[in-house]
Amino acid sequence: MKLIADENLHRKIIVCLQNVGFDVYSIQDNNHGISDMEIIELYGMHNSIIITEDKDFGDLTFLKKINTNAIILLRYSKLLGEVELIVPVLLHFLKENKIENLKGKFIVLTPFKKRIRIIGN
Repeated sequence: MKLIADENLHRKIIVCLQNVGFDVYSIQDNNHGISDMEIIELYGMHNSIIITEDKDFGDLTFLKKINTNAIILLRYSKLLGEVELIVPVLLHFLKENKIENLKGKFIVLTPFKKRIRIIGN
């Protein structure tokens, strides 16, 4: 399963994921400027997980009922330098959970907690 790094995802997160062997496709590098809806249309319905820092994906998924394969929303403070905290949390989560088992889920990760919702509920 491919990880799709949204355009706003911190470069350090992308590099760390790639360095440990995850297949990461960067929107910033390959499809710069496409909308969230285009990301979902291109990648969200396929065998991929969108990783983002954009809360709009939650609105698209739950308020507008747009179906996606899986989304991981990272919530941390860039001002407080929490990228150093969120990277190991994300890596641990992805290694602990089989990526195939994340299908149909919307996951919110912070440096200190995680929340998982079933898409469609």
